Amino acid sequence: MKKTDINRFNTTNHIAVTGHERAVCAGGAVKTVLRMLGRTLWTVFLVLAIGGTITLISVLHFLGQLRDQTTTVKLESYALDYSSMVYVKDENGNVTE
Repeated sequence: MKKTDINRFNTTNHIAVTGHERAVCAGGAVKTVLRMLGRTLWTVFLVLAIGGTITLISVLHFLGQLRDQTTTVKLESYALDYSSMVYVKDENGNVTE
């Protein structure tokens, strides 16, 4: 192996290690696993935040378009059952059928 190899997990040399060195290696492994877990959670959070922002903007845009629409309702266009009656107020405020 070259001396310039920067691989942290060199397994070609089997050198006897002391208990302290094992503890340092185990602590490094725990630190690496926790760092990977943190990065994974951060990535999931960012994906959900960006997706939620895009969805929120889309919903707000849709609701804005819905609010700006005007509808023309004509009572003559509705088909009524035989027992139904529609009461409406005219310009004078009188209720008519």
